[in-house]
Amino acid sequence: PAVEDTQNTGRPKRGLFIAIPDCIKNMVKDVSPGHWRLQAVIISSPSSKTLLINSYFPTDSRNDNIEEALEVIDIIKNMIDTHPCDAVVWAGDLNADFSRHTAHAQLLKETMEEMNISSAWEKFQADFSYISEVGGVTRTSLIDHISYSEGLADTVSDAGVIHLVENRSDHSPIYAVFDSISVKQDASKNVAKVPKPSWKSASEKEK
Repeated sequence: PAVEDTQNTGRPKRGLFIAIPDCIKNMVKDVSPGHWRLQAVIISSPSSKTLLINSYFPTDSRNDNIEEALEVIDIIKNMIDTHPCDAVVWAGDLNADFSRHTAHAQLLKETMEEMNISSAWEKFQADFSYISEVGGVTRTSLIDHISYSEGLADTVSDAGVIHLVENRSDHSPIYAVFDSISVKQDASKNVAKVPKPSWKSASEKEK
C-alpha cells in the first residue's frame, strides 16, 4: 500500500489497491514491483494479456525536481519489459495536469507518447478530478488519469469523472469502461525494440 506513515489502522493515508471481481480472479496474476507507489496485475483473456498498472506519483513541485517521478517511470517501463503483454492500462493519481507546462507534467506526457499510451481524457470529456482551496480561492485540476495502449482504444466505450456531494476527498473518482480486454493480434506491429536513453542515468548536461 502507498502509505507514508507506519500507522495501519483507521482511515489509510494515500492508500493503493486493485480490486478484482471473484468471477475473473483465476485470470489475474499479481505482478506488483514492491514499490510503495505502484501496483500491477496481469489479466489474461483467452486471446490476449493486459497489464493493469495502478500508480501514485509524487506531487508536481512546479520546478525541475523530477527525480522521484523518473524513478517511478523507470520501474513502470521495467514492468512492461519484464511482463510482455498485448495491452497496457495505466491508471491512478499522476499528479500531472497536462494543461500545465511544468517539468513534471511534460515528463509524464512525453512518457505516455513514447509508450504509445493515451489518456482517456483525449477522447472523453473530463472537467477536473482534484479540488483545492488556497487563500480562499478554489482551484481545480485534472491530475488523475486512466490511460491505455493503442490496441485498447477502440474498446473504450465510456470514461469520466464522478462528482459526488457526499465525497469528502479532494479527489473525485475516475472510471473507464472497456467493452473488451481482448486485443487483436497484428504481426505487422511486432517490431524490434530500440534502446532508449535512461533519464535516471543521464547527466545534467545530457538532460
